[in-house]
Amino acid sequence: MNLLGLPIIRSNPERKWDAKKGWVTTEKFKGEYGAICQFAAQQLGRFSSLQISPESDGSASLTLTLDAPDAATPPKDPTNTGEPEKDAETWELQGNDLTKDVWSHKRVKDLSNADYTWLRQNVKVAKERGTWTQIDAAIASLELKKIWRLFMDGVESYSVAQYVLRRSLTTSGSSLGSFVTKGANWQYSTQQIIAEFTVPNGLRFTLPQGAWIMRTPSVTFDGTKWSNAVEWWHADEWNEALYPKFNTPEATELPPITLPPSQQVKPPVITSATASPANVSEGEDITFAAAATGLQPIQFTWFVGQTNLGTGASLTVPATASMSSGVSVVAVNAGGQASQSVPVSIE
Repeated sequence: MNLLGLPIIRSNPERKWDAKKGWVTTEKFKGEYGAICQFAAQQLGRFSSLQISPESDGSASLTLTLDAPDAATPPKDPTNTGEPEKDAETWELQGNDLTKDVWSHKRVKDLSNADYTWLRQNVKVAKERGTWTQIDAAIASLELKKIWRLFMDGVESYSVAQYVLRRSLTTSGSSLGSFVTKGANWQYSTQQIIAEFTVPNGLRFTLPQGAWIMRTPSVTFDGTKWSNAVEWWHADEWNEALYPKFNTPEATELPPITLPPSQQVKPPVITSATASPANVSEGEDITFAAAATGLQPIQFTWFVGQTNLGTGASLTVPATASMSSGVSVVAVNAGGQASQSVPVSIE
């Protein structure tokens, strides 16, 4: 078959949905190497990736990848929050054990200033002199005695559960908008995270209470899709001097990450298509000429029915009786194609 005036065979498009990446469409073509290269040049800007594989017999195959259900899908406008329309979204809650110094334990930090100072001084003395039992016998406070015996038993660390909440957004490479970075290095309560970032219902009941720090988001482009990842780190508490609370005067915002303008290219617009002379005898020369606006380069191909007459903005050929049934021109650029008929009178 002829595709845009070129002898190229096209396979049916393959469409795939991935929960993390959204839609991906793959189109494959096969034909003579020169024709494949010419056709590939016309597709630049419409597809996310392009690969030409030459064959030993002089032919070649072309694989085009598009990050949408079909080639006619326009760029996605931003949502009402200004962020790109997402193709896919995933959430993860990861847990692990974190080892911390026993002096950072809440029960130790909650001691009175006098008891905490006494504990610091006497643990050091007991380690140097081995007087653990003697000092233990003199402790009157039950809470202080419990903590003292932790040090007496050689406990120097303890384990806490550490949680990381991660959200990943994937959007089309042609999407418009900005990834919001507001909130990086801020403290959020569990309820604030749920409300501000629309945590899925399935995760809401598993999130531990406490404070969460939003880490600086990351944005990547893999040649097909944009990805935006952000994490929140959990702790019982965070230092407000280092990490201000959500929506307080101390919380300063990072600028949003704006995606570049869409690379989608529009098809050409034919502004004129003529035959000269308009009335001609069979066998005499007739010149066809066309002009079009749009992204260059624009290739013109002339047809009588399905027969290819030739290419070029201007084409001179001998007139034939078949031209009376209709001559048309097809203009092609990286954004697509346009066609127009040219009236011809053969005497």
